[in-house]
Amino acid sequence: MRLTGKLDANVPVERAWTFLLDLNELAGCVPGLQSIEQVDDSTFNGVIGAKVGPIGGRFSFKATITERHPPDRLVVTMDGEESTTGSRMGATITLALVLVDGGTRVSYLAEIALGGKLAIIGEMVLRATAGVLLNEFTQRMRRRLEASAGDSGEILPGARRGDHPPAQGGLP
Repeated sequence: MRLTGKLDANVPVERAWTFLLDLNELAGCVPGLQSIEQVDDSTFNGVIGAKVGPIGGRFSFKATITERHPPDRLVVTMDGEESTTGSRMGATITLALVLVDGGTRVSYLAEIALGGKLAIIGEMVLRATAGVLLNEFTQRMRRRLEASAGDSGEILPGARRGDHPPAQGGLP
């Protein structure tokens, strides 16, 4: 399953890049995140609670930053397992940052593979649930990013802002 989307934030690209690499900042944006632990500069482990249709559970996951091209592009791979249902998840998330109207546009492409009972539910239900979670994530991220930039006086006048729902296809 492929999901894409973008968010515009009223901050410089360098601030958005720093935010994405700050585990504490980013963790506050993830719906259902129950725990997170940094292993090294590129790897972290965590647990996230999620419900898809009638099936809910806790996914233990490992995420690794596999590519860094500061401050323009970041690629993260994730693998996780939900022990109650025997479901597995793998994902590659590509983030691209560009200057737009004086602020930053963060575009994402999430390529997600599921196995086990969650995969049986069907792509339409999974896509709808993932879309809701990604929309919540982008709203939280924009709010936290702009609030933290506002504290340091980094907000740029006249920048566009707003969230855009996930869409199918490549990076916008």
